[in-house]
Amino acid sequence: MTEVDVQAFASLSASLDSFTAEMRAARLMQEKAAAECWYVEAPAIVIPTAASLAYAPPAWGPNTGYCWAVQRITYCPLGDNDNITVYRGHTPVDIQGQNALYTLIPQTGYINSATWHPGRVGLVLMPDESLVFGGSSAAGGALSVDVIQVTLANLPALLL
Repeated sequence: MTEVDVQAFASLSASLDSFTAEMRAARLMQEKAAAECWYVEAPAIVIPTAASLAYAPPAWGPNTGYCWAVQRITYCPLGDNDNITVYRGHTPVDIQGQNALYTLIPQTGYINSATWHPGRVGLVLMPDESLVFGGSSAAGGALSVDVIQVTLANLPALLL
């Protein structure tokens, strides 16, 4: 081996070591991001019986340091002719047109339910935000929700 060959080999070896270190760091970052993102079984929300409804479930939403990407909201009424509008807010005072997100209107029939799929990141709740519900519920019902929870530090990765 000539001196030029040794220098080329040393340079190539250093480049491969650097590339390997970058790949290792990227893999560790991906593993950390995956560990900070998980499916949460959000508690079911019982909708009370009321001709006119304004309801904010207590302590429902992401805690400080986390956010929720809402994947599905399903409303199953116990009666007919119900409709529930989903709002972003904290209390029933937030039931205002500018906070409205979607209206769930169940179809009458054997299984009368309505489902909204806002998309992967179509409805993100930040820390201490919640959903508020308004509308009419003749006999009450239940809302079920699927969410993905991520840490705030991992939110940019979820949004990409």
